Amino acid sequence: ADQLNASLDFGNRSGNPHRWEGFLAEDGILNTIWANHYRAITNANIMIDGFTQINPANATETAQLKRYKGDAHLARAFYYHDLVKRFAKAYNPATASNDPGVPLVLTYDVSGQPARASVKAVYDQILLDLGEAKTSLAGITGVQGATRFTEDVVTALEARVKLNMEDWAGAKTAAEQLINGGKYPLINSE
Repeated sequence: ADQLNASLDFGNRSGNPHRWEGFLAEDGILNTIWANHYRAITNANIMIDGFTQINPANATETAQLKRYKGDAHLARAFYYHDLVKRFAKAYNPATASNDPGVPLVLTYDVSGQPARASVKAVYDQILLDLGEAKTSLAGITGVQGATRFTEDVVTALEARVKLNMEDWAGAKTAAEQLINGGKYPLINSE
């Protein structure tokens, strides 16, 4: 909570941290983040499962289905990455296998009560989803200001995930792939 200071117009939101009363489970802002992320993951899970039941009629529908599948895997990776960063210990390669992460739910089960997976298991799933997304979105090139997921979005999230995993070489490789592509110029302060 370093430098977490309420401004004059903060609207009395997130009062507990501003009063240094901590982050409580009943804090509406925190449990809303949790619930909304898992709601999005549930939607992605339902889509991924449902796509297996669709028989495309032609090549155009096959390509669309492939893209939607990539979108769902990328969305699930994004939401799990955000959850594990917010609600678990930071990834430490030496302890990630034993550190409690967040519940890993990959199929829709309305009555399920999943236990927390390890931080490593959550990150492993994120990387699996990114791999699926990279395959499904291959060839869908990105541009500045794109409004749909592209292969460049997958690479950008991969760089961020690997950075958080302390996989410095993997993060550098993914970041340089985007930088060297020339589509997204770096900010120059000169």
